Amino acid sequence: MTHDTLDAEKDKSFASEENIDVENASRENCHVIDPDKRLDSGDIKKSKSEIYIVTEKGKRELRSPFADSDQQNNAAKRDNPSVKLWTTAAIEDELTFQLSSAISFEIDANTQVIHITHKYYDQAAFILRRINLYRPPPDFVIYLSDITPKLRSHLGQLNESSPIMFHRVVTDSVQNILENINQRYYHVSNIAYKVRWRFEP
Repeated sequence: MTHDTLDAEKDKSFASEENIDVENASRENCHVIDPDKRLDSGDIKKSKSEIYIVTEKGKRELRSPFADSDQQNNAAKRDNPSVKLWTTAAIEDELTFQLSSAISFEIDANTQVIHITHKYYDQAAFILRRINLYRPPPDFVIYLSDITPKLRSHLGQLNESSPIMFHRVVTDSVQNILENINQRYYHVSNIAYKVRWRFEP
């Protein structure tokens, strides 16, 4: 390749990841799924209206867990049409980070020692060894209270524009956490395709 050709290649401009149309990209990268078949999460179907959330009383409601965010997003789009979605990769990375960073603590009343636990890693460790034994496999529970309003907003937008890609992003995030517990067992035991999850308040 000549020097002039190399210079021409360097001068080419490439589309920024931030400018990727999430909805169109998801259509190109997804397989067509029969709406009558359940997706890998078990309780999550293709239709956004079929996504359920478990309320504080333990009842399942067939509605989007991001219903409030959807309303806020629609209002934001009207007020500022130039607001852009995060890329699906950014949403997945941020969800994985926030779940893996969530901790809970308990103070021992006698010793005043603070016991800190990693909330979702502990849950993942519990699920990992039982996912091949339980029928159905246990759900990985994601609490909306552990997710920042900004991330909930972007998840809501993705859920609104492409439920299939929304399902993939959440599933990939859960798979990332399970894989971090025991990478060898995760792959040898074929855990990836048995992952189930649900949202709770």
